[in-house]
Amino acid sequence: MWFVLCFLLGLCCAAVSGDFTLTVLHTNDVHSHFLETDPYGGRCKPEKKNRCVGGVARHLTVARKFRRERDNVLFLNAGDYFQGTSWYSVLKYKPVADVVKLLHHDAMCLGNHEFDDGPEGLAPFLRQLRSIVPVVTSNADFSASPVLKDLQVNKSIVLKLGGVAVGIIGAVTPDTKTASRPGNVTFDDDMSSIRKEAIILKKAGIRVIIALTHVGYIRDQEIAKLVPEVSLVVGGHSHTLLYTGKDHPQEDRSGGDYPTVITRSDGTKALVVQAYWFGKYMGHLDVTYDDEGDIKLWSGKPILLDQSIAQEQDMLDLLKPYMENVTAAGNTVVGASKVLLKADNGICRRQECNIGNFIADAFLDFFAGKPTSTRSAWSDVNGCLINGGSIRGSIEQSESVIRDDLLTVMPFGNTLVVVTLDGAHLWDLFEHAVAKYNPKEAGGAFPQVSGFYVTYDVSQPPMKRVVSVEILCSNCSVPRYEHLDDRTMYRIVTISYLYQGGDGYDFSRAVNAHDNGDLDLDVFQEYFKKTSPVQAKLEQRIKILSRSPGQTDSATCAGKWYTGSVALLLLACFFSMS
Repeated sequence: MWFVLCFLLGLCCAAVSGDFTLTVLHTNDVHSHFLETDPYGGRCKPEKKNRCVGGVARHLTVARKFRRERDNVLFLNAGDYFQGTSWYSVLKYKPVADVVKLLHHDAMCLGNHEFDDGPEGLAPFLRQLRSIVPVVTSNADFSASPVLKDLQVNKSIVLKLGGVAVGIIGAVTPDTKTASRPGNVTFDDDMSSIRKEAIILKKAGIRVIIALTHVGYIRDQEIAKLVPEVSLVVGGHSHTLLYTGKDHPQEDRSGGDYPTVITRSDGTKALVVQAYWFGKYMGHLDVTYDDEGDIKLWSGKPILLDQSIAQEQDMLDLLKPYMENVTAAGNTVVGASKVLLKADNGICRRQECNIGNFIADAFLDFFAGKPTSTRSAWSDVNGCLINGGSIRGSIEQSESVIRDDLLTVMPFGNTLVVVTLDGAHLWDLFEHAVAKYNPKEAGGAFPQVSGFYVTYDVSQPPMKRVVSVEILCSNCSVPRYEHLDDRTMYRIVTISYLYQGGDGYDFSRAVNAHDNGDLDLDVFQEYFKKTSPVQAKLEQRIKILSRSPGQTDSATCAGKWYTGSVALLLLACFFSMS
């Protein structure tokens, strides 16, 4: 902090004087998709190469072009380079560090997945970036972590562009505590941390202040509205494509305007931007500030990184030595899929998705196929509950799905855990799954299931949204669905991430938990082989009602209309015969 304050004193005279235009390039949630991918973030197949997008070699092409042709360019990253493909699961931090150093972001913040391998997995990455790429995160305290305490990242940095001091403050979601494995690292409230740091910068004469965040689109809008010192929020975490207009690829769903304009109570404006995920787009925003540091003008849109953009050869050369290890691990053909196993646009975080059904079926089938403890039971396990956030990609229709495709979907290396719990506890878990439900930005806790039918009314308050739960009987000779009973004990399979409290799930009341070390990816792969060619469907396992208070849902209204219409017809027939 002393270094930052001293630096600020030297920049006080460099506050905005006259209009100042800044070009901001930004990426987020790349998740180790270093090579170009198909439009959904899966493997780029040679026969469909003309549709392939993204890849960090294109990121470098665009960044270099803007830096050559324009002044006052900032290239930012909003976290989550770790996790998502074999590049990370096999090689961990090293290729990530090499890629980030060559891209040479002006600043990046940490995402929750940077903590997935604990402090031990993050520390060497931060050492590699020292003095090359500034990492800013204002609300993460490393002081209690023996591994990270000497690598504490800055809360903010100040860069001088065109004679103007620009402050950049970082923040990561406080949910990292439960969504990852940060060890003894603690996390403060994101907004209050940003505000505190912004006030320090403002007092030092910095007028242009950017929040670089990994907290999600909804939270970014709140920060833009309630932190008056910040004029621009460059975000990540929610994998939101912000896009004005409809000239983006049809497979992508826009979650809001680019930029999203927030008008505060004092009349000043702040802008919020985010650029989807897996590196398919690079955000591009031009912003003009007046001499008070308030935004006057803006323009720009996300750049689709398609085949029209060349790939920088030195980035491809950097990746080449790693390729043999990455491809050897993932090129085994596991089967075929007749359908698109769809997880793009975050649908598995908001509603039932066919790939979620398929994965949950795989886990339930694995245990249902084992010998049962009683002769009357067809299975010792009733159902499977996983979280939509654990599903990280789609699988296209293909006759040759390889292990790498599955790894893109399921990169975290979870084990399967069978737990015994009563119906009341299970009901509470389903309540928790949608406690923070938002159709535009649902969190990773949203459930995907097998052996259940669950109905929600999301117009009700949190923890009162479950309407009904039906569960597959296990101690029965003919499998059938029954209403969940509070006092009956059930056995379900889940993943180690959830059992350990990930996404806020609480299994503390469960008994007789068994984790035999069965890897989720291995079980998924065997089920894929067994059921190939895959034809996974949507089956209304999860129904979402959205009644307003005092309103009847559409199905009930339809039933009343039908009943009333029949009555009128009967009356008409009666009078015509009399």
